[in-house]
Amino acid sequence: DELAIYLQSRKGLSYEIIIVDDGSVDDTSKTAKIVSARFFPTDRVRVARLRKNRGKGGAVREGASRARGQRILLVDADGATRITDLERLEQALNKFSQHEPVIAFGSRAHLVHSDVVARRSPIRNL
Repeated sequence: DELAIYLQSRKGLSYEIIIVDDGSVDDTSKTAKIVSARFFPTDRVRVARLRKNRGKGGAVREGASRARGQRILLVDADGATRITDLERLEQALNKFSQHEPVIAFGSRAHLVHSDVVARRSPIRNL
């Protein structure tokens, strides 16, 4: 809901949403298609379903390889990253040449003692 409201507020912004189902055995892909159709035009959303679990790296690689835009934003579906921070990221990226590849990485290090990280498996906090 937050993502849909934000993207609709950015008049003229071209975007696509790629949801990668990393080999789940439930109805994740089906649910992603149904829920996304409620909020976004169907030509803006694609669901990629991997046959087997390839881990986060495999899911990221799959999503990035399917992206068609000049810029790619990778976010987890847990909502830990506020989509409204996108404008700050765009401003920072715009300081660099439009003809050079630029990569920016974010970190959740500031969330280590918050509920967002506390709900995760302890091994993921290492």
